[in-house]
This record gives sequence, C-alpha cells and structure tokens, in this order.
Amino acid sequence: FLSRVLRLLKNGPQRTIFSILRFDVEKKYFIDMEDNDLVCRHLQLTKADIVKVIREKELSSFTEVQDETDAGTICGTCVGDVEEILEEELERRRSNSASAENQ
Repeated sequence: FLSRVLRLLKNGPQRTIFSILRFDVEKKYFIDMEDNDLVCRHLQLTKADIVKVIREKELSSFTEVQDETDAGTICGTCVGDVEEILEEELERRRSNSASAENQ
C-alpha cells in the first residue's frame, strides 16, 4: 500500500487523495497507472512492458512474470504493482474468454 501511495504522490496531492479513495466492489485499490508509468524504477519497466510480456507469453502467475522480466528482484518495491497488473490482465483474459464462449 505504501509503495502505491508514494508512486501516486508524484502526480500531485489532489490526484493522490482521489486515487487512494477510489475502491472497486471488492475493496481493492484501482491501479491508477498509465501505460508509460514506471513500475520498476531499477529495471526501467513500465506498465506497458509488463502487460506486453503477460499477454505475449500468456503468463498467469507472479513468479512467471518475475522470471520473464526480473521485476521485483532488486528491492521488491514494485511487487504489489506487478501483482495488481497481473490480476488486471488475468481478469481481462477471463472476460475475453467468457465473451468468446457466449458467441
């Protein structure tokens, strides 16, 4: 949680407060990230970089993402964000799969 707050602070106090207060129905924080936002500062990995690897290699676990990108192996600060990005992508994949089955 603290890493998300610190990341959001770079966007200014108003956006930070707004982002912290946004919840979905499961009480999880939304990822308030643009594709070009850095997720791992040590490896210079953006959200788009991580999403691309998840989609191209059809990854489904944090360990697989970590093996492919090395994200979270230096200081660990980005682990929470990487896990949330993975969950977002897995939900997108499930949604797309369900849509394809219904057609």
